[in-house]
Amino acid sequence: AYVFNYVFQLFRPNSILLPSAVYSFVDELRRIGPNDLLIAMSISPYTRDVVRAVRYARANNARIVAITDDRLSPIAREADITLQTTTSTPSFFHSIISMIAIVQALLALLVARGGKKTLKAIEQSEMQLDWFGAYWNEKQEKS
Repeated sequence: AYVFNYVFQLFRPNSILLPSAVYSFVDELRRIGPNDLLIAMSISPYTRDVVRAVRYARANNARIVAITDDRLSPIAREADITLQTTTSTPSFFHSIISMIAIVQALLALLVARGGKKTLKAIEQSEMQLDWFGAYWNEKQEKS
């Protein structure tokens, strides 16, 4: 979710990352409505707050995209679109690699669909980051 929000804001200003702090996400959802889209991500065991956020968004007629591990998950059942992923791994912990791949694919599609206007916005974001020296530049460090 963080990666999606960060990259999306490089070319569109209208993204909000719902905070994971206890119940502060409730405040961010207050104005969600029919002109909004909630992208919800949750895998088993499903996070209670994500399920509640999806149900609230549905009750307020927002559109919902669920990225989840099961078409019958509580967020998939409420979603307009479900992008199903796998989280299996030989390790004890779930893998989120496939979720990240879905997020990157969505962002690539949005950039492609946005055309020149989107590319210009990304260029402006990169110029702002460059102004702050956000990224390591060996040539600048040597001078």
